[in-house]
Amino acid sequence: MAQDNHLAQLIMDVKESLERELRQGFSELNEKLDRQDTRLSRHGGLLQGGARQITRMVEWSERWDDLLAQRDARLNQLERRVADLEKRLQEKP
Repeated sequence: MAQDNHLAQLIMDVKESLERELRQGFSELNEKLDRQDTRLSRHGGLLQGGARQITRMVEWSERWDDLLAQRDARLNQLERRVADLEKRLQEKP
C-alpha cells in the first residue's frame, strides 16, 4: 500500500513537472510569436506605405508625361507656324 501511494505520488509529481515545463515552453513560444507578429505588422505597414508612395509617384509621373507631351505638341505647332511665316516672307519680294 505504501508503495502504491509512493508510485501514485511519483506519477503526480512527474505530471505536474511536465505541466510546468509545457506551460513555460508555451509561454516562451507565445512571447516569440508575439514579437514576430509585431515585426511582421511593422513590415506590413512599411510595405503598404511604400506601395502607396510608389502609386503616387507613378500618378505624378503620368501627369507630367501628359503635360510635357502637350507642351511638345504646342512647341511643334509653333515651330511649324514660324517656319510657314518665314517661308511666306521669303517668297514675297
